[in-house]
Amino acid sequence: MLKAATSVVTDEGVFTAVISTAAIDREKDIVEPAALVKALKKWNRPIPLQWNHSTAPEDLIGTIEPMTAREQGSEVIVQGTVDLQSKRGSEAWRQFKSGTIGFSYGYMIPDGGSTDRKGGGKHITALDVFEITATPTPMNNDTRVLAVKAMEDRVQVLEKRITELEGRLAAAAEKHADLSAEADRLVIREISPDGSPERKSPKEEPADTAVLRAEWRDVTMQLLRR
Repeated sequence: MLKAATSVVTDEGVFTAVISTAAIDREKDIVEPAALVKALKKWNRPIPLQWNHSTAPEDLIGTIEPMTAREQGSEVIVQGTVDLQSKRGSEAWRQFKSGTIGFSYGYMIPDGGSTDRKGGGKHITALDVFEITATPTPMNNDTRVLAVKAMEDRVQVLEKRITELEGRLAAAAEKHADLSAEADRLVIREISPDGSPERKSPKEEPADTAVLRAEWRDVTMQLLRR
């Protein structure tokens, strides 16, 4: 169940890869790029990169940085590093550079996460990714070399994400404050049993802001653990 393409940067083992596209794969499935990006970003640590779906310790050849996952057009692009100090990693790296390698990912589909496609296969709109692998036989052959782009240091990735989240939280707080102030002016107040005005408009934090705050806490904890 996998999709992929690779672009080598240097012999430091750093690469950029397209690991999925919206194209129909060999099993006639289509995975929505946005759904895969969302699934990858649920990881709170680097995702182990396996060789050809093997879970043997010697076949764990590197890592994928979940925070780098992004949707670009109909593709999902990530950045990662191959461990060139390992035997399997150094062997695999030669295939990375030759352009013969692709990427696949293993996943489970939650209830309601897909619909059947006419003619076979599924249209997948939600998934839980449990592994990413480098393989010469990916399910999706829509691959090509990407533009060279150095991978940011993981600390830089985390700091950049924290800055982005803090900006969005500040904007959300300002908007919420404005809405609450407007509600104070417009709400019809009633007299409570103790004679004081009873506020009818809630001031609870919106659900989307709570989600942002939770992600900010998670990313901050990742940075502190570095």
